Amino acid sequence: MCDDIRSDGEKLKKHADLHISSKNSKEKQISMLEDIRKLVYDIYDAQQIILEKIENLEKIS
Repeated sequence: MCDDIRSDGEKLKKHADLHISSKNSKEKQISMLEDIRKLVYDIYDAQQIILEKIENLEKIS
């Protein structure tokens, strides 16, 4: 999952660079927004896993 998030982050950086350097078509903007949405969901999933692990550690203590 971490590798996926890193890969998605790299994609988003490239999209941001393209957005700044040139005018994008609607299709490119939609693609960028879809990548952002996927990254947000991946981050949420990672947070849930981390929170679950923290809760399990708290139960052990």
